[in-house]
Amino acid sequence: MDVIENDDNIVVKTDLPGVNREDIKIDLTEDSLEIRAEHSEETDQEGVTYHKKERRYASAARTLILPAKVKLNDVTAKFDNGVLTIIMPKLEKKETFEVKVE
Repeated sequence: MDVIENDDNIVVKTDLPGVNREDIKIDLTEDSLEIRAEHSEETDQEGVTYHKKERRYASAARTLILPAKVKLNDVTAKFDNGVLTIIMPKLEKKETFEVKVE
């Protein structure tokens, strides 16, 4: 998972090979993101002999605290070639103030 921040957005990119779009669930708050995905291969088929079977059901979940609050209504997610990209516009820009020492 990559978490990228610029002045306007927080972008999360994660690889989900073999996962279908409908098996991805994203839960978001202003300051946290949870991504869950499930992947399952075909079940045993009648008349088929497996000599080795290592690909089965798997699930994964990641939760992260975002480095800034985001605008929930403006978040977009795209899933293309096994890569999930979530773009989250920041709620407000962080401002830095210089404090003069007397």
